[in-house]
Formats: sequence, structure tokens, C-alpha cells
Amino acid sequence: MVIFGDPQTFQRMRVSARPRVQPGRAIDYIAPLDALLACADCWPVVLYVRMSTEPQAANGKLDAAVAAVVARLRVRGIVPIKVFAGVETSDIGGDRLLLREALDFARQHGAILVAPSRCRLLRSYLCGGGKFRNETEPPNDGEYRMLRRMANGVPLATIIPPNQSARAIQISDGQKDNKGGRPPKKEAGWKKRRREELAPRARALWEQAMPQRRIAAELKVAPSTIRRWIGAAPFFSDVPATDDVWA
Repeated sequence: MVIFGDPQTFQRMRVSARPRVQPGRAIDYIAPLDALLACADCWPVVLYVRMSTEPQAANGKLDAAVAAVVARLRVRGIVPIKVFAGVETSDIGGDRLLLREALDFARQHGAILVAPSRCRLLRSYLCGGGKFRNETEPPNDGEYRMLRRMANGVPLATIIPPNQSARAIQISDGQKDNKGGRPPKKEAGWKKRRREELAPRARALWEQAMPQRRIAAELKVAPSTIRRWIGAAPFFSDVPATDDVWA
């Protein structure tokens, strides 16, 4: 018997049927910095700070993130002997030239490689089917073993315990925008002020035969708001009239 359902239900069934890979235990491969330093008081520290894209690192955000991490280390009485900071992928199987350079330097100086958090060292690309990156899923043992092979004897540590989320720290350091939770409150009457400012422009563009969707994109307003301002029927006003008769 064939059971018909909506496309979303079918997509959920496909996603749930994908083979899942068991996540690994970060603590088996990466040590919390405080625990590692308690066992080795004299080890120097090499700091590694990574961002994923150029826009994230622009406008001094990378420098600010490095400064925030260095400040956290100084609280513990630690001054890194060298800082490696830049933009590169979080895929441990990718082109990690900066990480390899930092590991080589740490190996030569008998140092610990320290990152702000686990996701600065690697994120999962294989969990969840392997086709798309899923940042919400932790890496699996295979990915952690790849990291350990790349380290080749260099102890790895993170300031934030490796099994904890780093989002709050990243937001405070300016690495991520605070997109979660409720949107920020706006002053009372902001919709009226926006309408008084933009509605005349919307009507003028509409009179110039600009489509509603282009007006919405131009003014950065929802298409439904544009339709309400210009008093047009949804969508159909963008379509030229015809003399077709439907029987």
C-alpha cells in the first residue's frame, strides 16, 4: 500500500533514515587547558585562533578575538610564545596550512597547542550522512583520530572544556552575532515612522511599473507590506492583463 504525505514529511523520513555516525568523546583527544597545565607546569604554550571566513575576520574581529583569548591566558599566568591566527576551514581533512604550521612550531619547541574551543580545532563534516556540514553535531572518532595524527605528539588543549559549547564565548569575543533568542526590542511607533518614510517611495516605484518584489527588495521590506502600502492585489498585479477566457 502506498501512503501519500506532504513533501516535508517525506524529507523528514529521508533525513531520519540516513546512516548516523556515533559522535566521539572530545575529552579523549583534547584536554581542558587547566587540567593539562596542572600536570605540566613548565610547558610553553602556542596559541591557535581560527575563523572560518574572511567576513568574520574583517574589521578587526580576528585581532579582537586573539586579544580576548590572550587576556584569558594571562589570567592563568600564561603568555604564549607564539600566536597563529588566520582564516581557514574547520574540516580536519581540508587544507589546514595554518594549523599544520602551528603544530610544527609547537613540536619544535616542546609546547602545548592551545585553541579557544574545540570548534576552533575542528567541526564535524562526516556526522549526519557526510553530504552537508552540520555544526550542531560533534565530530566522530574518525575525525578526532585524524586530528591526533596531524598533531603527531603535540598535546592539544582548549580554554573552554572541549565538551562544552563555545557560542557564548564567541559572541562575547565578537566572533559571532547573537542571532538566537528574541529579536531586540524597537522603540514604540517604529512601524508608523517606517510607513511614513517608505510608503510614498513604494507608491512612486509602483507607478513607474516596478514589480512588487523588486520594490520590496529595494526598500528592504516584506512583499506583503508593500502590497498593503500600495493597495495592490497579491502577486496578480505584477502580471500583465490578458483577454484569455477560461471555460
